[in-house]
Amino acid sequence: MMFSEMDIFMGGDIIDGTMRFRATSPINDNFELFGFGDKNFMLNSGSFFIIQIGFLFYFLGRWLLNLMAKRMSQFRLARNIGIWAHEQNVWLKMKTAFKKLMLESYFDIIFCAMINLIALSEAVDSGEISKFFRRRDDFVSSTMTIFYTCMIFVFPVYVTLMINRNFKRLGHRHIQEQHGIFYEGVVTKTRLQVNYNIFFMVRRLATVLTLIFLRHLPFFQCQVLLLLSTVNFIYVYTVKPLSPEENKIEVFNEFTIAICSHITNVFLNIAVSLETRDLLGWVLMGVALMNILVNLCVIAFSSGKLFYI
Repeated sequence: MMFSEMDIFMGGDIIDGTMRFRATSPINDNFELFGFGDKNFMLNSGSFFIIQIGFLFYFLGRWLLNLMAKRMSQFRLARNIGIWAHEQNVWLKMKTAFKKLMLESYFDIIFCAMINLIALSEAVDSGEISKFFRRRDDFVSSTMTIFYTCMIFVFPVYVTLMINRNFKRLGHRHIQEQHGIFYEGVVTKTRLQVNYNIFFMVRRLATVLTLIFLRHLPFFQCQVLLLLSTVNFIYVYTVKPLSPEENKIEVFNEFTIAICSHITNVFLNIAVSLETRDLLGWVLMGVALMNILVNLCVIAFSSGKLFYI
């Protein structure tokens, strides 16, 4: 949750400074601690909408500049601008950019949509649902919540259909241009391998639903997360959907997550002594720190190799 709240472009502050929403309370103190101080979709979404607007301005701007340059091609300056602004397959690239953003932001979007959905559900129960659609800004946020709540279920189905319907043609240029973003960097020899991102999204969806709707049942939260981690560990270790190096990192990550989940389960047992809990707390922090350091070293090593090549 902490990393999902990292906002590069400070989009939440921009939205908060330009739009006014109906005040909502956080789900609980734990969600507030991790940055979810209210239930508003757009405020919690960070730079998601800012990036989308940026995509629209970039691709639409280049298309309009190229169109104007064609209309004024008798001028040398216009021709130079047209050459600079020309973008081949501009609409296809724009769709690909939005697909990639949705794929990369899927975990965050589920969180934001489900949290705001709770606010709408509470408003329905109290008979105040109309207040979430009365003002323009509230109407936009509530509409986006409903739209993306549908999208988080529709998008994995769409990706599954596109990959499996074209499984035997995934290497064709046309299919790669249209849907290659869904299996980029994934081994495509078997269906189990090529559907890696589908499993990735389903796990994220199950994780968020568990964290939000089982928030009063921490034991079951730990059990579900441990189950998901174990299943993904088995999947990555046996199917090997990524390159050998990436598979090793994924196996390591899932193994450390499973250890942390087991330790967290022990914390929920009131029969365990405080000394044991204190010791396991240090072990938990050590395992988490080891995971972070290993992944940072891998990223630094990979970046260094690209720099020197």
